[in-house]
Amino acid sequence: MSTPDEMGLTPDAALGYEEFFVPAIFHQWPERIISAADISKSDDVLDVGCGTGALTRELARCTGRVTGFDLSESMLRRSDQISVKRFDRQRSDRLGPYQSIFNLPRHGRDD
Repeated sequence: MSTPDEMGLTPDAALGYEEFFVPAIFHQWPERIISAADISKSDDVLDVGCGTGALTRELARCTGRVTGFDLSESMLRRSDQISVKRFDRQRSDRLGPYQSIFNLPRHGRDD
């Protein structure tokens, strides 16, 4: 059994998220979001709550630089295994200036 990270997610949960939730739910959003945001090659983009990097990978294909930020180390580790070359994972409060910032809201949590 995998040990949960600080957000309570295990590496197995991150793998399941990538294998099942991304294709079933999230595959439809990156193209629409990128089109609506009018992203260009010169933009530096921050994806907040990037999870396993579903949107971040697509952003990396059309921007100068994209940084994925997530509180779950399990999700970030999974994103590193499947990310494209320009994917720059960063967990820091020194996130720098960005032309675009993205966040897909999480539903169903009582915070």
